[in-house]
Amino acid sequence: MELKIENITYKESKIILNKINLDLKSDKISFLVSSNYKKLKNLLNIISINQQPTSGSIFINGEKLTKNNIKELKQNIGFCPNKNHFIKDTIKEEIEYISKKYKDSIKEKRIINTLKMVNLPISYLDKDPNKLSSGEKQKLSLALVLVHNPKIIILENPTQNLDSTAKNHLIKLLKLMKLRYNKNIIIVSKDEELILQLADEIYILENDISKYNDKYEFFQNKEIIKRLHLNTPKTIEFSNLVKNKYNINIGFRDNINDLIKDIYRFVNY
Repeated sequence: MELKIENITYKESKIILNKINLDLKSDKISFLVSSNYKKLKNLLNIISINQQPTSGSIFINGEKLTKNNIKELKQNIGFCPNKNHFIKDTIKEEIEYISKKYKDSIKEKRIINTLKMVNLPISYLDKDPNKLSSGEKQKLSLALVLVHNPKIIILENPTQNLDSTAKNHLIKLLKLMKLRYNKNIIIVSKDEELILQLADEIYILENDISKYNDKYEFFQNKEIIKRLHLNTPKTIEFSNLVKNKYNINIGFRDNINDLIKDIYRFVNY
């Protein structure tokens, strides 16, 4: 399902966003990055339909968002915010409470499957969500989004509280969501490794929007990386080092395991 914004402007005491355009499609994982998090946060709130722009238009699958259809179209969007706020005494009650917003009757089997999907034990259904660890709260927030099967998934800093095992599981899950279920996945993150492993498109928000379809080209642009306060992923740094020092082009890889395989092939060539 496509999410499109046209000429979005947002103003408080001064203009924060000025005539911003985005076209985000299904079967894609798109990253939004910026050195100005206030701008980015406002854009994120607008595309998740939690904040109204001052002017401009939002389209969900070609249908323009209006006062008459906003509740209906918002059902297609699942937003997992940076901060976790739970108000019920158990995880099961939290899921049932959230489901009312979606006008969705959630069967227990679906709840159990979703917990398994994010690697939370079924026994957690009766746990107090506010007593979970920070990483478990992050997983629960994602589960509260996925249980309703939204067509557009928006994630804010999804790896912030995850260890390396949980992060790798999330990467596999998001790839599955894209490839098997054709989700439109939009991520705000400065996790360079996450961007490298998942990005189909990278949108840079400055005064306007610029776009990279090639993540390797993006990470080769030292000026932009510095401006965005990002680091170059270690695998790309290593490939550049080998090329500059030994004049061997081993290419770029998304993760260390693939890079090791390439090195092994070159050594045995």
